[in-house]
Amino acid sequence: MNGWIKAQIKADYRINDYDSVEEFINQYIKYYNYERPMYKLNYKSPAEFTLSQGFHLSF
Repeated sequence: MNGWIKAQIKADYRINDYDSVEEFINQYIKYYNYERPMYKLNYKSPAEFTLSQGFHLSF
């Protein structure tokens, strides 16, 4: 999975647009957990899927 994430970041993002690597990583994690639809989750984000299963968000 890490290799896939690295490839996606390299293809889709301009990391030099961020003030720090830490800022970029935090923004990417937020995107990955709350916005990015995932095929295995019926095109819901992890947050949407978690809520649809009746759980509370802990991330």
